[in-house]
Amino acid sequence: VSPDTFEAYPFVADMAGKSITEMELELTVLGAEPTATKALFFLRDDSFANNQPMDQRPRFLPADAQAAMSQQELKHRVRETEKPCWDYAHPDQLASIMADGLISTIQDLFPQQDTAGLAGMDDSTLSARRAHSLANELLRTFVGRDKLLEDTLEAEACPDLHRLRSATFPVSEACTILVSGMDGIGKNAFLAGLWKRCVESAGDHIVTALYMAQASAYGRPTHSNLLRCILKQLQKRCPLVASLEIPEDETDLPAFFSSVVHKATRAGVSVIVLVGGVHLLDNQCQTLQWLPAHLPSGLTIVFGAQTGSVAAQSAAQRGFRQVELGELTLEERQAVVDNYLFTRYRKTLSGSQRELLLQSRKTLHPLFLVTCLEELRLFGVFEKVDLKVRSLLECEDVSELYSMILLRVVDDFSTELGTELIKRAWRLLGFTHAGLYVHELFELLGGIAEDKKEAFLLFLFHIKAYCCEVSGKICTANRLLTAAISSEFGEERETHHQLANYFDRALQQERWLQTPHHLSRGKLWDRLSAWLSAPKALFLMSQTCPQRTSMFWNEAIEGGGPLCDPSSWFSQQLDAIATQAAEVDAPLPAGFDTPSVAYSLAAARVLRDLGMFEQAVALLKQATKLTEQSTAGTSDAARLASELSDVCTCLGMLHDAVKYSRAAIQLQDQLDHNSISNQGAVHRLRLGQALYKMGEMVEAEEALQQCVGKHDNQGLVYCQALDTLGLVYTAQPNYWPQAETALLASLRIRAGWTKAADPHIGVTLTNLGILYRRSGLLSSTLTGQDV
Repeated sequence: VSPDTFEAYPFVADMAGKSITEMELELTVLGAEPTATKALFFLRDDSFANNQPMDQRPRFLPADAQAAMSQQELKHRVRETEKPCWDYAHPDQLASIMADGLISTIQDLFPQQDTAGLAGMDDSTLSARRAHSLANELLRTFVGRDKLLEDTLEAEACPDLHRLRSATFPVSEACTILVSGMDGIGKNAFLAGLWKRCVESAGDHIVTALYMAQASAYGRPTHSNLLRCILKQLQKRCPLVASLEIPEDETDLPAFFSSVVHKATRAGVSVIVLVGGVHLLDNQCQTLQWLPAHLPSGLTIVFGAQTGSVAAQSAAQRGFRQVELGELTLEERQAVVDNYLFTRYRKTLSGSQRELLLQSRKTLHPLFLVTCLEELRLFGVFEKVDLKVRSLLECEDVSELYSMILLRVVDDFSTELGTELIKRAWRLLGFTHAGLYVHELFELLGGIAEDKKEAFLLFLFHIKAYCCEVSGKICTANRLLTAAISSEFGEERETHHQLANYFDRALQQERWLQTPHHLSRGKLWDRLSAWLSAPKALFLMSQTCPQRTSMFWNEAIEGGGPLCDPSSWFSQQLDAIATQAAEVDAPLPAGFDTPSVAYSLAAARVLRDLGMFEQAVALLKQATKLTEQSTAGTSDAARLASELSDVCTCLGMLHDAVKYSRAAIQLQDQLDHNSISNQGAVHRLRLGQALYKMGEMVEAEEALQQCVGKHDNQGLVYCQALDTLGLVYTAQPNYWPQAETALLASLRIRAGWTKAADPHIGVTLTNLGILYRRSGLLSSTLTGQDV
C-alpha cells in the first residue's frame, strides 16, 4: 500500500490483514461507529459452488482452510447484527429473494398509506408536503454555515428567536428576519437548516410552518396561497386553532392569520414561520402588503429572498433583521470538503488536491464548490484527479461549470443512449415548470427501448445531484442550470410547445394546470387565449376561489404577450365569449338549464375575481340578451340577474343592483311558488344589502324579513340576513332592541355549528359591539358562553 493511500484513506492503516470486503463491512455495519442505517445481506450458501459448471466452481471456493474459516466468521458477525439476511444456493434464487427483500424494505420505509392520499390533497396541504420534501432534500446536501446558523439562533443576534428555540417565555415582540443572498448562495439550504433546528427544539410550546416557493403546488403562487399553506400547518400542529375554518375570501386571510397567531401565543405557544423564495412569488406578494402591519408578539417570521429583489427591499423597509449570506470562509469551505466527500461518501482528496480547491477564489461560492466536489466524486480515474480539479477550476463561474458538466454527461452516455436523446432529456427537465415523473419523461421522449432503459435510469441516477426531486417529480435544481441548458442545447420554445401539448392532454387536473405556463413561455398566444376562455378552464376557475384565478393569470402573463393586461384582453374577448357561450357544448354544471348561461356566468365570475367588474357587467348583459332570445329556463335567467346585482354592488351601482335583484326575485318566485328556496333567499339577501347601503331602511327590512321569515334553512344565508337586519335596526335608535335580538340569534346559530368555528362570527360580534357602543346598553341576555 502506497503512502498516498494512507493519506487519502487513513482508516486503512487500522485494518491490516483484512480483505476489501471485510473493510467495507467494518466501515458500514460491523465497526464501532457504523455508517449504514439500512443494510440487506445476501450470503452464498456453501452448496452454491456445487450448482455451478465444473470449470467455474474454483471461483466460488475459499483459497484455503484459513480463508474458509475467516469467511465463516465474517458471516457469523453479519448475522449477529440482526440486519435482514438471506442465504441462497443458486443465482436464480438470488434474484427472487433480492426482489422480495428490496420490496419489503421499501414498503417499511415508505408505507403505502403515506402516499395514498396525495391525489385527494388540496393545494395548500400539497404545497406544505412538497416544502418539507424539498427541505429534507436540501438538508441531505447541506454542509457548512453551521456557525452562522448558531449565530442566528443566539440571543445576541436574534434574542426573540433564541427565546423561541429555548422555549423561554414570554416573548416580548414579533421577530422578523430576512435571509438574503445571490443565486446559488444557499438561501433555501440555510432556511432548511434553520427549520431543522427549530423543529428539533419544538415542543408543545413551539409550532413551526415551512413554505418554499419552489415547491408550491400552485403555478407562481400568491400571498393567499402562501397564507393558506402556513395556516394549514399551524392548524395541524396546534390543537388550539385546529377547529378554526380558514376563510374563502383572500382579503380576510391576513387578519385571520393574525388572529390564529394571537390565539396561539396568548396560550403560551410561540409560532415560527419560514418562507423560502419570496422573490419568486407574485409582485403583490413581494411587496409584503399582505403581511399585517402589527405582527402578534410570539411570532417569528424568517424570509429568504434574493439580494436586491422587491421582496428584499420590502422586508428591509419593514425593519426585518438581515442575515446576508455571502462567500464561504476558509473554515466553512474546509467543512464542506470534508463533510461532503468523507462523511457522505467515504471519499477524500489528497492534501495537494484539497489545497488547490480551497485556495481558488471561485470556491468561495458554495454552489461552485459543491458542484466541483460532486464532479470529483463521480470521477473514476484516480491518477487523473489532479487534472480534473484543474479543469474544473478553469471555469469562470457556476454557469460555465454547469455547461462543462452538461457536455460531459452527454459525452458519457452518448454511446448507450445517443447524443440527441440526452439533450432532449436535459431540455425537458430544465424547462418543465413543476417537475416530471419518470414515466412522463419516458412518454415525452417517445418511449425508451427496453435495451436502453437500464442505461437511461443510470443517467437519471447520475444527474441526481444536479436535479431536485419533490414528491416524486424531477426537475433541475436551480435557474443557473436551466440557463446553461438553454445556452448549450437551445430549442427552449420548441420544448415548451411539446410540454404544453403533453399537459393539455393530461387527465389529472394538477398536471393539466401546467399547460398555461408552457403556452406562455412558448409564446403560443392564440392557443393560450383559447385555453383560458374555454369552458373547462373557466368552469374550474369560477368554481374554486379567487386565488386559483390569480394563479391562472400569473401563469398566463409570465411569458409576456397580450395577456399581461387581462382587462384589455377580456374586453377584446367579450364578443367571442358571448358567441362561444351560445354554441358551447360542455358538461353542464349542476343547477343550470343551459350550458351557455353556465359558461357566461363562469366567465363573469372570473372577471369579478380579477377585479374587472365593468367587463363582468358587460358580459352578463350580453348573456342576458342571449337568454331572452333563446330557450333558456327561468332559473338561468334568475342566476344571471342575481350575479348582475352582486357585481353592480361591488361597483357601487346600487340602483342597478336593486333593479337586478328584484328581477331575480321575480323570476325565482315563478319557480318557488309559495315557498322561498335557498336561491330565492340569496336574491333577497342581496336586495336587502343593496337597499341598506342606499339608506332605504324600510325596504331593506322588508326584503331581509322575507329572507328570515320564510326561509327555514338556518344556514349561512340565514345568518347573513340576520346580521344585515341587525345593521338596519342599529341605524334606527327606536329599533335597537330588535337589532340586539337579530344579532344574538345569528351569534347563537353560528356558535352552535358543530363542523367548525365560523370565521365570520367575528363580524357578528363586531356588529353587536357597534350596537352596544351606540346605544350605551349592556345586554342582560349575552352570556359568557355566547361570547
